[in-house]
Amino acid sequence: TGDNENGECNVDGWFDVMAVSAGDTHTLGLKEDGTVCAVGKNEDGRIDVRKWEDVKEICAGAWHSAAIRGDGTVLTSGYGGPDWTDAADWQNITMLAAGNMFTVGLDANGNVHFGGVNDVGQQAAKQWTDIAYIAAGPQHLIGVKEDGTVVTAGANDCGQRAVTKGDLFPEE
Repeated sequence: TGDNENGECNVDGWFDVMAVSAGDTHTLGLKEDGTVCAVGKNEDGRIDVRKWEDVKEICAGAWHSAAIRGDGTVLTSGYGGPDWTDAADWQNITMLAAGNMFTVGLDANGNVHFGGVNDVGQQAAKQWTDIAYIAAGPQHLIGVKEDGTVVTAGANDCGQRAVTKGDLFPEE
């Protein structure tokens, strides 16, 4: 459901899909056989994923797509801006997250890799260690450390990072 101006909701013909990820104007589906299907706006090649194989995780940003292959390397497509999709040297990646203009990867050692725009301090996540889980919003990142501690980086103009202060519902 939702805005289908670019066909991003046209998933009626999809089958054997085990995961999905939605960007601003496109949707990705990870099929059981490790291939990826996509619908929506293909400006800058964001849904050029037809040749992707051996994929174990997918991630859609605002204008780009990323995936982890079985060997822990990362595939990307779409608008690359200032290195949003430059993940060619990332190794042993176990998890991905994408914001509007950046992509982050978590490696098997708990380290965060960052590519993209750092306009509000998102790149500070590269300093995190012992991370077990990552998530991204449009301009912020959240990480959960192995000890359960939550860390954040990036925008906080609407209280997105208030969770690290113990205040889940900041005053507006």
